[in-house]
Amino acid sequence: MITKKERTEIFEDTISGLRKKFIPSERKVDVKILDRLAEKFRRLPLD
Repeated sequence: MITKKERTEIFEDTISGLRKKFIPSERKVDVKILDRLAEKFRRLPLD
């Protein structure tokens, strides 16, 4: 079983990878929106 810290790290790595893959450099303003959504998701209970 993975720990909460490991789950958080996996989530952060996944979001980072998706950002790099799907958001072109000219859309950096949208990255801020995605970061806010990621922060909301990170606060959800993982159990």
